[in-house]
Amino acid sequence: MENAALHGHGVTAIDRFNDWDLRFFGDCMGSERVVSGTHMAKPGRDEFLKRFAELPHDPVIFCSPVESFPEILEKAAKTRRVLNAPASSVEKCRDLEFLRDFCGDDMLIPETSRDGGEPRQGWIIKPTASAGGIGIRADDGLLSGVEYRQKFVDGVPAGGIFFTENGETKFFGLARQINSGFKFAGSVYPADFEPGVLAATARFGERLATAAGLAGWWGADFIIADGVAHLLEVNPRFTAGMELCAKAHGIDLVETQSSAFSGDKCHMETGWNGAYHGRKVVYARGDLVFKNPERWFKAGMRDVPVGGKIISKGEPVISVYASAAGHEECIEKLSVKIEEFEREIYGE
Repeated sequence: MENAALHGHGVTAIDRFNDWDLRFFGDCMGSERVVSGTHMAKPGRDEFLKRFAELPHDPVIFCSPVESFPEILEKAAKTRRVLNAPASSVEKCRDLEFLRDFCGDDMLIPETSRDGGEPRQGWIIKPTASAGGIGIRADDGLLSGVEYRQKFVDGVPAGGIFFTENGETKFFGLARQINSGFKFAGSVYPADFEPGVLAATARFGERLATAAGLAGWWGADFIIADGVAHLLEVNPRFTAGMELCAKAHGIDLVETQSSAFSGDKCHMETGWNGAYHGRKVVYARGDLVFKNPERWFKAGMRDVPVGGKIISKGEPVISVYASAAGHEECIEKLSVKIEEFEREIYGE
């Protein structure tokens, strides 16, 4: 929403998530989140569709995890102009066997299985509609109908950023991801990987976008190991790394997304400003009561909880941002800001 507001777009969100600061970038219809995790029960789906019908703005853009539910996209598209990949494209992007056809000698995809049984050493279990690493765990042999097994690849996690318009796909590069266990905890853009990795990822994006019918901004997650990209999943939507990409290139995400779906040629200036931009999610080390939201917002932090909110150990607290001339310097700045933040909130 912040990117939209900075470029003059009026925005209304359906729900909020640790977002006391949404008030500065647009409106919000609800005080709690109606869609979370990797499964949407019928009451949550009904409440979401009710709020969706009341939205004052058109067109609409869905973010994670809503785009993981093709049935919602189909219903929404009947009454509103939806600037998301159609349900058919989402289904293809969630089909691991379909994705496997677009990997070759220059890109690999980990072995997967939907068979239950004894735990497999070196494997993990993932939800079919994963978002932010929620629900991923070491293989325990307890495989539900909405989960699958994937062979674990040890390497550097990265998110690819793509923009497809009028059948042409531009690859903006990779954001190096920061994880907390299996949970997403931020990223730094751009990521400095070998030219061969970047070239292979760009070719993959071109092939997949055409076959899946993708348009606008979309992303894909990889593990980079031994100079090779291993595809984990494709996300046909705005991804977390795109806000950093937009800062680095001065991009209006809403305007460019709209152009991609209208068929108009998007005149996008894509020169990199030369800085590395990072975000890190702070997870609670222990239970706490959050205080002083305005102070932390003015300090440049985002996803700020309301004052007085009780946050349990392991839950996300806030997002910290930094920019620097190099990748390692950016990481160091993030670490310093987090240390200062945690010293105060824990009274150290």
